[in-house]
Amino acid sequence: MTITGANHFTFSDQMFTKSPLLMFALRRAGVMGPLEKRRGLAITSACVHTFFDVSLKGASAEEMDSLPFQYPALKMGVASAFPQQQAPQ
Repeated sequence: MTITGANHFTFSDQMFTKSPLLMFALRRAGVMGPLEKRRGLAITSACVHTFFDVSLKGASAEEMDSLPFQYPALKMGVASAFPQQQAPQ
């Protein structure tokens, strides 16, 4: 799973607990992604909840496939954590 516009801080409540001034500075420095903090938390919560429903409660695996329809920023599939960059020609 990949969430477009997300980064490390998006997956926790750090966006809410850290100083707004610090968050502003990180966003201006390009460290923060453009994903709105409440939206990032909603997507993360839905993914974790659905994962446990499928894994522990026996819900249909198709529930995982339906998440990108609810959250267009969510991309399903396998992606490298460190994509290789091509050298300029």
